[in-house]
Amino acid sequence: MGNRGRDRFGICVRRGCRPCHWCHGFAYSGDRAPDLSLSCCAPDAAKVAIAPLFIIWFGYGLTSKIVITALVCFFPILVSVVAGFHSTDRDQLDMMKAFGATKWQTLVRLRIPSALVLIFAGLEIAAVLAVIGAIVGEFVGAQVGLGYLICRA
Repeated sequence: MGNRGRDRFGICVRRGCRPCHWCHGFAYSGDRAPDLSLSCCAPDAAKVAIAPLFIIWFGYGLTSKIVITALVCFFPILVSVVAGFHSTDRDQLDMMKAFGATKWQTLVRLRIPSALVLIFAGLEIAAVLAVIGAIVGEFVGAQVGLGYLICRA
């Protein structure tokens, strides 16, 4: 994947798992949870179609390719983090309340460990999408790279 691909994937991971998304899954539970079905259904074709706009806005440099890659990877990570926090067993949450655990203790000792499986599944999907996003960014505006070579072939 190279240094650029690894850096782009790292940016996506930091954006998708940043603390506000962790707190989003922690704060909303049960019936109050917002519906994220639209964010997981966001088509990649639309992201590919708006890639030329990112080239216009951010130029032909590396920044536009990073933004395209981050956009492609963001939603799978977001959906997996929120789904992971909502997968916590209700009986275990009730037990933590009965033992007098604070919200922070519940988060650190119960919600994060139970969400790790889905979080890593989202990271696995995002790793594949990071490569696709990098190639799409090079399709649209690059002078070197795999996307450029595919267009020239």
